[in-house]
Amino acid sequence: MLYEFKHTKNHFDQDFEGIEFCIRALSKNKDEMRIQCMHLHVARNIMTGTDGSRIHVYDLRDKFPKGWYRVIKKTRGYIALYRDPKIKEIRLTYSHLFPKPQKPYDPQDPKNPKNPEPVRTISIETEHNLTEAVYKINTETNTALNIDFVKDLKGYYEMTIPEPDDPEEGLTGNQPLYFKANRKQAVIMPCMK
Repeated sequence: MLYEFKHTKNHFDQDFEGIEFCIRALSKNKDEMRIQCMHLHVARNIMTGTDGSRIHVYDLRDKFPKGWYRVIKKTRGYIALYRDPKIKEIRLTYSHLFPKPQKPYDPQDPKNPKNPEPVRTISIETEHNLTEAVYKINTETNTALNIDFVKDLKGYYEMTIPEPDDPEEGLTGNQPLYFKANRKQAVIMPCMK
């Protein structure tokens, strides 16, 4: 089944920007063989797109059938998706990548962890001043990200950063960075140093 979305002066589908956001995370590699990196996935009205190094998630406003969607056509103001019924359901598990909401630490509450993982949040804007956003991410996290991944976010985001064990070293290894803006969320893995 074909699904069409338009963004023109006279017509605007409310999920157009979110679907476009998920499409930007799909693999650009023409030789890609992994279904989950070539198709958008919808389950429980949540759309995801990934290339294996990042994932974009969008909470759809309109009801959307569960399944895998191939991008048939994408232009500046038009998106056509085909729901492919031949693809068997592959379970995507990505919720562990997103930070859990934190409650204030209460030593009297047995359900609160003894050492909650501290996080901090900074605001970034990626659409109008990409250089400043990349610089801010790099200095705040001591991490290198693929600049195209940051460019694909397009807009204002709150970025959640786990605090490093050693503040002198900053973030090291492969700690993902989490971005959130209204109905859109993204997790980006840092480049290996």
